[in-house]
Amino acid sequence: MKRSEIFETIIIFAGIVSLWFRYILHWPGIVWQFFPLIMLVLLVWVFARRVRRFKDALAAARRETDRTGPGS
Repeated sequence: MKRSEIFETIIIFAGIVSLWFRYILHWPGIVWQFFPLIMLVLLVWVFARRVRRFKDALAAARRETDRTGPGS
């Protein structure tokens, strides 16, 4: 697993934690009002990176299939 993928996984878990503290535990404070919004932006960024990686992997697999032929 690459370092960037580990960082993305940490962002995902931090996003879950930020929602937990703000909306489940109802912690007061300005930090808990803005932290979920910051995490939302980061989660959208992670989503976009993962979609791009998936598309690149799919395109590479199709190129490999075209090069070798189906069933090879």
